[in-house]
Amino acid sequence: MTATITGTLGLTVRAANAASLVLDAPGGAKAGQAFNVTVTLKDQYGNVATGYRGTVHFATSDPLPTVALPADYTFTAADGGVRGFQVRLWTPPSQTVSAMDTVNASLTQFKWVNIGLM
Repeated sequence: MTATITGTLGLTVRAANAASLVLDAPGGAKAGQAFNVTVTLKDQYGNVATGYRGTVHFATSDPLPTVALPADYTFTAADGGVRGFQVRLWTPPSQTVSAMDTVNASLTQFKWVNIGLM
């Protein structure tokens, strides 16, 4: 005798709280030209933390005053844990750009960007 069960099950997976911040930036950019970066908050399982409502601050190692970084940004429900921004760096040969949660220091990441002459 073999017993079998047939049926369907509805299952909803919800993202947990943000456990990591992922900063996606290009490996290179031209000095003075804007480039896109993306900030994604993920939970401990690697899912996008769609409920994240924290504020992210940006910084760079580029010392020039003409650098353009996004203002501090508070994520909204419409962002769903992912948001794109523009950055403009100037000083070759390479600089860092970083994004960090203003309350939770563990939600931080930086990337090196090679800066080429115009």
